[in-house]
Amino acid sequence: KYINDLFQYMTEFFQRRHPLANVDDFKKQIAEEFEGKWAKDEVEGWGETKETSNEMEADTIEYQPVDLSQYNSWEDLQDLGLNYLKSELKRVGLKTGGRLEERCKRLFLLKGKTIDQVPNKYRAKNFISRDKAKTIATVEYYIKYFYELLRPQIEATREYIEKKLTKTYEEIQAEREEDSDEVVSESEEEEEGQLYNPLKLPLGWDGKPIPYWLYKLHGLNIEYKCEICGNYSYWGPRAFSRHFNEWRHSYGMKCLGIQNTKDFENITLIEDAITLNRKLKKLQQQKSWRPEEEEEFEDKDGHVYNKKTFDDLKRQGLV
Repeated sequence: KYINDLFQYMTEFFQRRHPLANVDDFKKQIAEEFEGKWAKDEVEGWGETKETSNEMEADTIEYQPVDLSQYNSWEDLQDLGLNYLKSELKRVGLKTGGRLEERCKRLFLLKGKTIDQVPNKYRAKNFISRDKAKTIATVEYYIKYFYELLRPQIEATREYIEKKLTKTYEEIQAEREEDSDEVVSESEEEEEGQLYNPLKLPLGWDGKPIPYWLYKLHGLNIEYKCEICGNYSYWGPRAFSRHFNEWRHSYGMKCLGIQNTKDFENITLIEDAITLNRKLKKLQQQKSWRPEEEEEFEDKDGHVYNKKTFDDLKRQGLV
């Protein structure tokens, strides 16, 4: 759990330190390199000895591995002797203590089974299975790789900690007092900045109230209310003129069933907007083509009449 948490922290720190780097590509490259070394038993600190029985003592006499398929019962293993059985039990990851019979029975449990299928009470305490060893070795390999990528930051952090540990109690107290004085001065400045705004002037880009002359120049002390916008207040002529093209005013005009055009600019009352809309519709109707008044007809004598007059004369038989 510790090495997993350490690897996760190093990965997140690397992402914050190098936001443009592709961490997934690094992990893929590391995984391919690790698999190649693991297959050849070239991973540092995880050779064949550690994969099978973590840090076992080397025997002075080298024994050949025991083929359990050639033995029918645990009694047949007694001919191997105590030392041979102890060496074989170490190699496979089982406990090595006990009498000759106990060692034979313990070793015979592996016939047709793997070490993971044997109960835990028969296994050596320091034994690590190959699958578990590979999992731990993978995380360690990742950590070593990211350590090399973050070496400058780690070395700088180590130097800072070592320097901090060499300071005396008086030096640490002096630094704390300086930090506290800076915090107090900053808080006092912030409080003074917040208190010094009796006119409630709007804040500028620097977070401070704008000058009063600028406030008066832009007319920010003048309030404009728009009934169409739901009696919303706009401060200053600039904000008031801009709001006619914004969503709030357009939505209010849409609710009234009126199209928001330039003709309705500077109209803030609902009644005025409705009256102006009716007037514009009448003017539009007057400008439209009316055949009964504007269409012309000519009789045989060359007299010109509009359509209505011509139809009346025609019905009377005068043309």
